[in-house]
Amino acid sequence: MICESEAYHSCLATVVLQKNFRCKYQNHCLEMMVQDAPWMLQFYIQDEKIKKFFRGIIDTYCSSIQNHVLNAKTKLLEQGIIPPVELMPDERKLRFRDILFEKELTIE
Repeated sequence: MICESEAYHSCLATVVLQKNFRCKYQNHCLEMMVQDAPWMLQFYIQDEKIKKFFRGIIDTYCSSIQNHVLNAKTKLLEQGIIPPVELMPDERKLRFRDILFEKELTIE
């Protein structure tokens, strides 16, 4: 939603695409994130803490000429293996439920 609004500049996909270096798997990773991530994550992805987390990943691995080859997803893709969406570049696994349930819920 944010990527299609006037606030597109804060969309994580826009941030990725504006970097100087683009890994050859960058589009593939973006598509996987959009298609395979739980739909509820869309509502949380604009949280500043979560955006900062993902921007750190983008800067450290995805947009780094030196570090993109260290990315766990890149290593699997180079072997012809489709990595799971929850696999992080540093080989940890992101549990989406942790993101979803650590968010404070307000019922009015």
